[in-house]
Amino acid sequence: FEVDPSNSIEELNESNNILTLDLFIDGIPDLEPVLISKKRTKENPNSVFFKYKIKNNGNIFVENFDYDMDFGDGTGQGGFVAEKINPGEYYSFNINKVYNSSGVYNVTLEVDSFDAIIELNESNNIVETSIYIPCDLSGNSTGIKRCDVQRIW
Repeated sequence: FEVDPSNSIEELNESNNILTLDLFIDGIPDLEPVLISKKRTKENPNSVFFKYKIKNNGNIFVENFDYDMDFGDGTGQGGFVAEKINPGEYYSFNINKVYNSSGVYNVTLEVDSFDAIIELNESNNIVETSIYIPCDLSGNSTGIKRCDVQRIW
């Protein structure tokens, strides 16, 4: 902390305007993503609604963390969350994804993907799940979408 940094006040002693303080913060956060649910909508079986929570298993709060999501189809989503999560608490968020082709997709969510936060456990930052998409919306010569009505999860 510095008082009068531009020396606009004439003082007897100009060398005592800076205070340096070392702080010790006792504790380490630990972010862990948890998949709460994944649901397809009846209106569009290719639309998936993911619900996640990011839990802080550590012993000190954490704030300002990033996430990266891979939808398994070559697309993804990422971002920065400017929220404070106290120990034992969590932050919830939802993501919706519409898939264009039928198939099985492996979906991954990673928090603190840049390893910017020192954590108690760095190995629990990823959660994975698989989803089955029944319809191919990419189109064909008839313009009719093809759906596999036999497989529903």
